[in-house]
Amino acid sequence: MQQPMGGADHDIFQDPALNASIQRDPLFLFLKQWWRHVAVVAAVALLGVYAKGVFDENRRAELGQAADTYANLQQALKQMPTLETKLTQAQSDLAAAAVDKKEAAQAKVKEAQAELDKAKVRVEGVLKTLAETREPYKTLAQLHQGVLSAQALDIDNVLKVLSPDRWRTIEVGSSADRFYAELEALVVARAFIDSQTHHEQGRALLASLAEQGHFVAITAATSLARVAETSEQRAQARAVLEKLAAAHSEQSDLVNPVLEELQSFD
Repeated sequence: MQQPMGGADHDIFQDPALNASIQRDPLFLFLKQWWRHVAVVAAVALLGVYAKGVFDENRRAELGQAADTYANLQQALKQMPTLETKLTQAQSDLAAAAVDKKEAAQAKVKEAQAELDKAKVRVEGVLKTLAETREPYKTLAQLHQGVLSAQALDIDNVLKVLSPDRWRTIEVGSSADRFYAELEALVVARAFIDSQTHHEQGRALLASLAEQGHFVAITAATSLARVAETSEQRAQARAVLEKLAAAHSEQSDLVNPVLEELQSFD
């Protein structure tokens, strides 16, 4: 891959040429947060493709509505961890409550569960709305649905909405499609890793993405290293990371700490 224009220190997301309206877009913010996890030149190309769509007057209104919906989804998702923690704490308090405090503790558990259920319904509703919009938000809705299913360890539903192999059929030059397809596979891989039944499939998929992926290779390789349990698995992860480090020196800040962790096992 060619080195990024402007050198390794050039931050594409601080470029004054970018219109401020794009920088308020939720998808742009997503790319801004994760751009170092993808190939830099490819990220620039993807950004260019997306920016062209944003400035297309025929799509501006509809994409604006989709962007607002996506922002609502992000807000709803941010509430979930807090509500889950609240429910866990209420359940813990119930287990430790004295007999005369049980009823009040049970009421708090019921209240926390109701709040969490309400939030889940809201997320599902927003996802359904987003899935009916235009790209790229339709695809983002699928990715989020896959992530939620993975967190719930619902492998069947993960595989209903996401494909572990679609990325293999898409040319790298089709930047946007390949980018999303690799993200799909990464989500599936991580869901597999958390499943006792599919764990080895998850490792194999991470290895494939690390060795053949274009956008998520670094992320897949670091994930492969962190789930390595044997010396053979650590050696495999180290070899892949060293190859990526040599090819993409601009991402050494992501690779080197993981390599150091692996070396600590030697």
